[in-house]
Amino acid sequence: MNRKFKISTGEELIQFMETEKLNSKEICHILKEAFILFADETKPPEILIQEFKEYWEQFKNTKERGIFLGLDLDVKKPPEQD
Repeated sequence: MNRKFKISTGEELIQFMETEKLNSKEICHILKEAFILFADETKPPEILIQEFKEYWEQFKNTKERGIFLGLDLDVKKPPEQD
């Protein structure tokens, strides 16, 4: 992807991702470059777009945002062995 484009808001980015029919790798690249936001390239594009919509709705007006999109980072302690 070597095209240049100007996007000013998260809403514009969502519209761009939906209309340009980007693949998962392209979506993850854009999110990483634009937001320093890491996502799972193995997820289908429509899931990544939905997860970004939810992310943007939650964080759009805050300066501190998460850096992982749709990833469950809850580390669970393994059960103790007797």
